[in-house]
Amino acid sequence: MSSLEEFTTREEIISALKAQEMLNSNISELESLCRKTSLRPRKDEFGNVYFSKNDVDILKKVKEL
Repeated sequence: MSSLEEFTTREEIISALKAQEMLNSNISELESLCRKTSLRPRKDEFGNVYFSKNDVDILKKVKEL
């Protein structure tokens, strides 16, 4: 079982594009929020960037500040 499969069985994954939509932001703002929170997005075996639902929730809270 790959790490992505293990992750998806435990937690919802969200693509970078979907995270941008949920946060109503662009890629540069998303990168800035990640730097502020020290969150590193994960990559699957194909190089696609994704976040966990918890990561997006944290980014939402920081954006609201």
